[in-house]
Amino acid sequence: LISRERGRYSSLHGALAGGMIALPHEPVAAPLDDAEPDELTCPICYTMFRDPVIPTDEPRVYERDALLAFWRRRPLASFFGGESLASARMEPALHVREQVAAWLAAHPGHTPEGWTSREPGPTSSPAELDRLASEIAHLAAVRRAAEAAEAFAADEDRDPGGAGGEALLLLRAQATAVRLRGATGHPARAAFTGRYVRRDDLPLLAGRFAFAKQGDPDKMLWFARNGFWHAGRAADLGRQTGFLIVADSAGAPEHIVGEWQVAGPRGSGFVPAPGLRCEPDEAEPDEGEEGGGGSGGLSGDEAEAEAEAEASGSEEAEVWARQLAEAAPVVRLEGQPRRQRHGWTVTWSVARRWLGSYDRLDRVQVGGRHVYCRRGSSSRVLWFTAGFWHFGHIQYLGSQTAALFVADSAACPEAIGEEGVWHVGLPSRGWAPLHELRVRAGAEPPPQPRPLPSAMLPALVGLVIVLAASTGLRVWLGSSSAI
Repeated sequence: LISRERGRYSSLHGALAGGMIALPHEPVAAPLDDAEPDELTCPICYTMFRDPVIPTDEPRVYERDALLAFWRRRPLASFFGGESLASARMEPALHVREQVAAWLAAHPGHTPEGWTSREPGPTSSPAELDRLASEIAHLAAVRRAAEAAEAFAADEDRDPGGAGGEALLLLRAQATAVRLRGATGHPARAAFTGRYVRRDDLPLLAGRFAFAKQGDPDKMLWFARNGFWHAGRAADLGRQTGFLIVADSAGAPEHIVGEWQVAGPRGSGFVPAPGLRCEPDEAEPDEGEEGGGGSGGLSGDEAEAEAEAEASGSEEAEVWARQLAEAAPVVRLEGQPRRQRHGWTVTWSVARRWLGSYDRLDRVQVGGRHVYCRRGSSSRVLWFTAGFWHFGHIQYLGSQTAALFVADSAACPEAIGEEGVWHVGLPSRGWAPLHELRVRAGAEPPPQPRPLPSAMLPALVGLVIVLAASTGLRVWLGSSSAI
């Protein structure tokens, strides 16, 4: 569900409510009889509830796994914005589960979107929910400690026994060593994977500890103020640059859940590396690991597996570079709007403003992909970041604030899969799916002249006769006056 986290977009609600999108007051389309009801659909993942839960500090119903994926990225945040929640305690929403069962019984031939079968599966037990709540509470505490430690380090009059000192103690209680493992897609970047040991002797960077690679201290792992973790050279320590990066503000690297990106060849930008992950590794290094070999202290079987993954990743990188090079110079957002008797639906009132052709900007890349600008409107752009393609205003370029988004990591927008569903931001209503929207290669075709309806021909012929008679009468009267 990480690739479908809608929690990354909770900040959009404030932007939308702040006037980014103004909507006319128009009626909403009535749901079809077999449409899945909104009240039984999770506002994060847009699928019908299977294991619904209610946070004790927020009277809303969410799908359990979707809420946990959101909280692991933003611990204790409210999906709809506002102040953070006091706890992550959850209770099973049994009444909602009963409503889902009743709806399924009334629609025996329907399998909800996103479900593999009509069976919802077991309900989470209170003990399981308490365990998960403790996990989220710990993540939130570590992140708050990192923020407090950053403020503590900047305070010249700091009290070692105050809150800042407590924050340092909590940060020190986290993993003292982590391992970056997985395929990078570029053999030259594989050197930045391996075991990293925490450097307690160095000052905190943006409230987080830095880590040095075991046996190769020239390679380090750190967090910068731009909200990214970086793996790069020791000479760049603390800077907003690296060869492996991930947009995640986790208080400790073992808590990172974002998708890593890898720097490609010079000038080619970053490409996703979904196989990369950072895990705690408190085990003592094997004999010979101090040499800093390419396997990073892995066993023979593990090293062979990683070598195979790197070879596979290299082939994927070549395919990726070719896809970027062959990306269409112009794409268009299109769809067949649905109208109601009294006008556009609210969803299409927003979406139709973004329809049209978008030109590729060859010298601008975000998230390792091209950026596209709408023809005739330099303020409307299309870009990729954090696993999602976005349509939005240029001031939000590179962020996760947009008017439209789709969860798809395609190299170019025309390659977005048919299963990708675009979502439209609606003030006070969150996100609504719009299945009719698609991005195609090529410019929007010029408008074709509409044929004259045959029913209008007699009226048009009559009008021509009347105009001709009127013109002849004026000419005759003019001639008579001259005489």
